[in-house]
Amino acid sequence: MSRWLGHESITTTVDLYGHLVPDASERARTAPGNAFTAALWLT
Repeated sequence: MSRWLGHESITTTVDLYGHLVPDASERARTAPGNAFTAALWLT
């Protein structure tokens, strides 16, 4: 997305548009745990 918008850094994109997706931080925080839990169920 950053490159598509012409930003040199993801930081620029997050600074400008991060407020538009307020729950993104929570999803990013829980994603690794959810992935590990799913992987444990598959084994």
